[in-house]
Amino acid sequence: MAFTVDKRRFDLGPGSLTITRPWQLHKLGDPNIEPGRLHWLIVDVRVRRPNHEWRWPDWLVLTPQDMAELTRKLRHSEMPVWKSTPQIAQTFQSISQCILNWRQPHSVSRMIVKLNQLLIGILDALNAQQLDENPELTSRRRT
Repeated sequence: MAFTVDKRRFDLGPGSLTITRPWQLHKLGDPNIEPGRLHWLIVDVRVRRPNHEWRWPDWLVLTPQDMAELTRKLRHSEMPVWKSTPQIAQTFQSISQCILNWRQPHSVSRMIVKLNQLLIGILDALNAQQLDENPELTSRRRT
């Protein structure tokens, strides 16, 4: 599937993971989205510009150190496409099961656990794949 971010085109396939920030223009398809399966979610950290302070949702239960590390890695890189991991793929499948079983008892708690697991998996993937961080991406001047 074609995926365009800030006028750069990427071809997504099985195992692709994309992360975009609110200020990054992005679209799926060229121009259409072909048949396939796509899992996605939006986590609103209440920012609209690169230099704004991220405020994660209250349901996030990562340690303060892990949350700070995830925030820093996401803010200091605007690379939009990463390689997923088997853990991330399994977590997305579990999240889709939560959605299918939404009317079952404790579904919100299950979803919160799975979303936290997903963010930890993303942090692990970023640690394994991210080579450079660029603090200039969050400067006031850039904004």
